[in-house]
Amino acid sequence: MTELLFGPGGKRLWVKWLVENAARTESEAEPMRSFYADLPGQLTQIMMVLHSLANPSGLKLAISAKTVAAALELVEYHQAEVRKAIGTAATIGAQAAA
Repeated sequence: MTELLFGPGGKRLWVKWLVENAARTESEAEPMRSFYADLPGQLTQIMMVLHSLANPSGLKLAISAKTVAAALELVEYHQAEVRKAIGTAATIGAQAAA
């Protein structure tokens, strides 16, 4: 496993989000619970891709707060879209059952 090295503010954003996501994971019912449980790994992958694109020759550089914030923005967008899709599926299922 690769150790993540964060720059100033990056680790604070990362940890804050991890704590918030853990609370969301516990408070949600399935299928959103499983989705939230997978998000930390997905966020890490997105952060690493963004970091690599911003620093193609310096992967040993610290992950900036700007990179963490950009990755969080993508994850939060994805989360909102999944929530909409699940809501739509539930509505269609209820209509079909009626």
